[in-house]
Amino acid sequence: MTRRRAVRTALTLLVTGLCVTYLLWKLDIHRTVHVLLNASLGWFLASVAIQALGVPPMAWRWQRLLRARGVHESLPWLNRAYFVSYTAGQVLPTAVGGDASRIYETSPRPPGRVGDMTAIALLERASRAFYEGVHAFRGHTRLLVGVLALTLVVQAYRVLAIWMAGRAVGVDLSPRPYYVMGPLLFLVMLVPFTINGLAVREAFFVSFLTQLGVEKELAFATGFLFFVVTIVLAIPGAVIVAVENLRRASSRAPAQTQPD
Repeated sequence: MTRRRAVRTALTLLVTGLCVTYLLWKLDIHRTVHVLLNASLGWFLASVAIQALGVPPMAWRWQRLLRARGVHESLPWLNRAYFVSYTAGQVLPTAVGGDASRIYETSPRPPGRVGDMTAIALLERASRAFYEGVHAFRGHTRLLVGVLALTLVVQAYRVLAIWMAGRAVGVDLSPRPYYVMGPLLFLVMLVPFTINGLAVREAFFVSFLTQLGVEKELAFATGFLFFVVTIVLAIPGAVIVAVENLRRASSRAPAQTQPD
């Protein structure tokens, strides 16, 4: 286990180091900072709103999949779990960390259902690819088709958040190129060798957008600003976790202070 962890750490440092080197080689740091400091607040907030408004449909989708396996959870609690998973994704390896967080959050509520929770997370990540493999859902064809359709709609909607991040720093492109870049970006973010896609995401933005005639500093600023959007989206989850931990600590305190 120690050797595997050492290899993983070495790969993380290697991938991150290569991406940072690429960025430093390509960018004018002073101009990049200037672009970020002069970004449009309106477009940035619109990008945050797009991402936040995408959470309830995804939580509802999760609720349908849970219900198909006999697990009944309220929509507010599932929204809460989604926001907490975004927070976990900031400190765990990329999107895998968010999935792991939701499995961890949900599995204790129906005891002994870790397998179902994992299968549902896989179905949410790629419905068609795992359909034949996750046998428990083979009798729910209509549900899976509906989940796939909803996933495509929500992901197409959320790509606009990337476009808005670009508009915030002055990238004058239509949304169409982002619909090519968006799915590729989501795949890049699944690489499990970085923390939240650090440097890999920005390197991808620079590599992709410069081929469309975008200045490299603007391309980097778009990727970095989109990263800030994900940080803002993680704040509600961090607040939820902090409040819940404080409540648990305060509820334990009276019991511990009582005399034996």
